[in-house]
Amino acid sequence: MTADTVCVILEERKDMFVLILQGKVQTVPLTPYTEVKYRHFNGNRIAYRFSEEMQVQETYDDGIFNCSYKTAQMQIRKRDAVAEAILQHYGCGSTSAYERLFLQEYADRNCIDLLKFMLAGYRQRLRFEEKSTDDEAIYIEDNFKVDRHGNAYVKDEHGYRRICIVVKGSLSETCVETPIGRVSLDETALTILAKTMFLLNPNLEDEVFRRQMPSRMLAALEEQSQEGMPFWPRLNFFPDKTMIE
Repeated sequence: MTADTVCVILEERKDMFVLILQGKVQTVPLTPYTEVKYRHFNGNRIAYRFSEEMQVQETYDDGIFNCSYKTAQMQIRKRDAVAEAILQHYGCGSTSAYERLFLQEYADRNCIDLLKFMLAGYRQRLRFEEKSTDDEAIYIEDNFKVDRHGNAYVKDEHGYRRICIVVKGSLSETCVETPIGRVSLDETALTILAKTMFLLNPNLEDEVFRRQMPSRMLAALEEQSQEGMPFWPRLNFFPDKTMIE
């Protein structure tokens, strides 16, 4: 790793670099990112090639990287994680840290799309809302929803109200085949998946769940459960005001 010199390291201490940068003596914390940036790239933008299919290029904003892996590209802002992957490959030739970082970021950015694939068998009962990351959600029969952060909601006369759902058992690792290989769902995605599956077929013996249900919805769920309906229809107890008008 070499680059034109735009800084000179004067001293390396236990937790910082003392260097001349832009004609001034400055101190910067010693981190994986600053080690790569100032020791190996002399303060220039970092550009590193792991292989033909794996490369990183720092943008003009420090610590933000355009990254590629096979056919996928994305921008990653985890500067120290990228730097650690570079240092690992530079030291021993392994790309495991970079592959793990990229696949984790890919799973996070494409969470709803991956869950769509996992829940394809229930697509007639689900609606996926995809806006900004914070607004993404899965709607179950338009009476429940689970947001991008794994929070569950029930619809009442005032709109969607947050509820507590306790998923029984442990969340086991789940992988999905993607164009860039097998991707593991992270803990948040597994929580979204588990809560969605619960709301598709609620356990009406769960007292925590029952206490949070609007009375009319609970009555309808109990009636349908007694009738043995495997796929209960849209209840729409509390239609949107636009629908009423």
